[in-house]
Amino acid sequence: MIAPNEMTSPLDMTLDELRAALAPLIPGNAAFDGWSDQALAMAAAELGVPAERARLAFPGGALEMIDAWFDAIDRAMASAWPLERVEQLKIRERIRTLILDRIAMINPHKEALRRAFAILALPQNAMAGARLAWRAAARMWRRRSESCIDRAPPLSRCRRSAPISLASLKNSSVDAHPARDS
Repeated sequence: MIAPNEMTSPLDMTLDELRAALAPLIPGNAAFDGWSDQALAMAAAELGVPAERARLAFPGGALEMIDAWFDAIDRAMASAWPLERVEQLKIRERIRTLILDRIAMINPHKEALRRAFAILALPQNAMAGARLAWRAAARMWRRRSESCIDRAPPLSRCRRSAPISLASLKNSSVDAHPARDS
């Protein structure tokens, strides 16, 4: 996705730029309204864009909003962990650190993540959920190994890392629900 230009007015952004600008704002509203048009409209109002224009940036509805949010997290992780910073870590610490950083980025939006997982758990969305998990794992793997001689990890390692990354994300980012603890 294209990163929004700080000099561009939200009303002048392309749909790709608008999607990238709205993606980090939607989860704050999705925690209360779900991944709905109402959450999108509230995020659009924060940005100063008409809700109708914001809907054009996400024609696929909730799945596209979740996809854009996860992509924004990946971009933020890549920005927070430039290659020079990743190379300072020991090899075995790189993936662990990237996963923990990803969890820290999602942590303020636990309820939005719960609602996103509920949507991704639907049978018709299983492939999209798997694709998003794979993409996150692949991006962390690439960020971890950009300085390595062999840039492509063995396929068997990739197959193991995607479920581990999603399981780590789900289990570590969501604390016990307070209402269920009582």
